[in-house]
Amino acid sequence: MKIRVIKAAAYRLSLALALSLSAVYMPTAFAQTGGSNGEDASAVLFRVGNEPVTLDEFEYVYRKNNPNQKDDFSREALEEYLELYINFKLKVKEARSLRIDTLPGVRSELDRYRRQLVKSYFDKAVTDGMAEAAYDRMVVEVDANHIMVEVQPTASPEDTANAWKRIQSIRKRLMDGADFAELAKAESDDPSSEENGGNIGYMAGLYVPDQSFEDALFETPRGRISKVVRTRFGYHVVKPGARRDNRGKVQVAHILLKVEENEGEDAFSGAREQAEALKDSLDAGVSWESLVSRYSGDKSTVRRGGMLEPFGSNQMVDAFEEAAFALEEEGQVSEPVRTQYGYHLIKLIGKQPLGGFDDTKADIMRRLQRAGRYDEARERFVRNAQKQYGFQENDSVYMAFRAAVDSGLVINTWRARNMDQRNAALFTLGNTAFTTGQFADHVESGQRAFRERDIAAKLRRLYDQFVEESTIEYALGRRDEAFRRLLQEYRDGILLFELTEEKVWQEAMRDSVGLVAFHAEHADDYRWDERVEATTFTIADAKTAKKVRKMASKGATPGEIREKYNKDGEQTVLTETALYLPGQNELVDAAGKVPGTLTANTDTEMGEVRFVRINRVVPPTNKTLDEAKGYVISDYQEYLEKEWVKELRAKYPVKVNEAVFEGLVR
Repeated sequence: MKIRVIKAAAYRLSLALALSLSAVYMPTAFAQTGGSNGEDASAVLFRVGNEPVTLDEFEYVYRKNNPNQKDDFSREALEEYLELYINFKLKVKEARSLRIDTLPGVRSELDRYRRQLVKSYFDKAVTDGMAEAAYDRMVVEVDANHIMVEVQPTASPEDTANAWKRIQSIRKRLMDGADFAELAKAESDDPSSEENGGNIGYMAGLYVPDQSFEDALFETPRGRISKVVRTRFGYHVVKPGARRDNRGKVQVAHILLKVEENEGEDAFSGAREQAEALKDSLDAGVSWESLVSRYSGDKSTVRRGGMLEPFGSNQMVDAFEEAAFALEEEGQVSEPVRTQYGYHLIKLIGKQPLGGFDDTKADIMRRLQRAGRYDEARERFVRNAQKQYGFQENDSVYMAFRAAVDSGLVINTWRARNMDQRNAALFTLGNTAFTTGQFADHVESGQRAFRERDIAAKLRRLYDQFVEESTIEYALGRRDEAFRRLLQEYRDGILLFELTEEKVWQEAMRDSVGLVAFHAEHADDYRWDERVEATTFTIADAKTAKKVRKMASKGATPGEIREKYNKDGEQTVLTETALYLPGQNELVDAAGKVPGTLTANTDTEMGEVRFVRINRVVPPTNKTLDEAKGYVISDYQEYLEKEWVKELRAKYPVKVNEAVFEGLVR
């Protein structure tokens, strides 16, 4: 078992290493223009059965898996690697013919890796650009003005049309010169517009809750009127104002002298006078914390010394926000600031400037996902890819598939083997057909992800997921050679691993008769070199050691010595007899090879006395199967693999195009 595990782990490690090298060497120029020596990259280098392997593919893997010798195109190096790659292709072809990829465990591992790889490349191709664009908008803040005509996403066509006519009318009046603030107060359905004239403050990228609104704010020139945009709240026209650098975040503590909603100006005047008195007390040296605990009306922050969470632009009422950002020195306290809640004294705790892109990228990605923009980008990518590559569905095939699915799908027990027809095309992208068999495998492995209790609804969810994932994978493969190759390599590698484990590693463990016969046939390959049998004596004290040494010199056995000195359960003398190869024990090596020789006494860290006696010299001899089992199993596995390759070469004839191969040699 140990050897099989070691071999399996080693194979996975080599596979992982090979995959990782793809990031180091991606010969996309070669893939597009031809071989490095001027050959046609599409030329067939060899065939395994009826399956061609191109020069392009061979040179790619040759360079990638030989990073330190990728320019070594000597005949010897190429022939050696060609032999290895032919064997690899033979095993993969056999694995596919045995449908190893339909085994649940293999499918699960393939799906897990495929999704990870697709996400990695999709993020690199699409969302990294989104994150960079979002950061470019985060470094500035734009003073935003808008007029909104409310219409719900679920509104009727009639209500939607009326809202559209109304917002278009408002925009025309603005384009004709109407005052934006006055029109916002009169026409906007945003309740705050009556007071702020449509001005909703400075906003940075990703602080705007809707992509279309943000686009209008950042893409419309300052002072101009945007085109009409729709959000989940309704229709908007947007007018960008001044721009400024992003102020980052500020953290403050405050004391609130609270004024209730139903109280008038006299209450505000009283709160101001009290705030001024508290400011004087602070200037005189009274502690901030004592005043917070005694006077602040914000009970949620009293225990924290009035401290608030860090905030950025447009996250607090305007007066409070501006006063907080105006503070310059940590510990500085503002003059009394009036808001609708009363009067505040604000103390600066610290400021947090916007970090660089690398520092903020992870946060940007999280916010893009929370805002739904990641999903929007994914949907947009799928739509564009389907349009580009001619996505065509076969509704009749889907309906036939649907008819063959039973209620096992609802309780997550449906199996792909229930599908008799596996080769019908559900849909196509370019010249590639995606079959009922592929979808059946997807249904079986993914059925637990959805909880619909209706067969048709759940199957449709799985189908839509299958179409989306297949489209992304197909498009990435068409656009990125490294992605396509890496995914194929991992698929082939997993199939090879599973089949090799069954045909070689497990077989070597199961075939005990074959293992015994193999050892007997190759017994002379597993030999011990000359060894020395020696006994190590460890004695509790020097006085006893002197007596033990005398007995040992006269040939007493370890058992006789222990019997004499180990009384009443005490272990006064410990002995260990073993066979030693040169270099395994310093004391034994120092004693030489003359039987009866005793080494000098040495003291241990525990205060014991130790010496060694040489018993005999054992000449070279063959190892038993138990003694050599690890090596025998490893060699037997190698033997089985060679025999298996012979069978595969007979089953799938290999034809090498010598002219193409010669073109590689230089």
